[in-house]
Amino acid sequence: MEKKTYPVNSKGEKLGEVVVNVYATIPEAEKDLGPEKCVELINRQHKADVTNEFRANKTRTTSPATQLNRIAKASPEAQAAVEALLKKFGG
Repeated sequence: MEKKTYPVNSKGEKLGEVVVNVYATIPEAEKDLGPEKCVELINRQHKADVTNEFRANKTRTTSPATQLNRIAKASPEAQAAVEALLKKFGG
C-alpha cells in the first residue's frame, strides 16, 4: 500500500489536500477495507467506466486525423497512401 496526496479543488480554488491509500493488490485492499467495501468500490468504478464509454461512443466526434490514423493502421496500402500525402504536403 502506498499513501498518495491529492489536491481537492472547488470552483477553481484549492480547498486543501487529502491522503489516500493506494493499494497494489486486491488482498491488500480487502484487508484494509473489507471485502464488501472492495466489491462496492469495484462495482461503482466499473459502472462509471461502462457508462462513460457508452456516452463517449454516442456523443464524440472523431477528427479526420484520427479517422485516417485508424484506417492507416488497418491497411498497409492505406498507410502508404497516408505517408505519401504527408510527404507531398509536408505533414
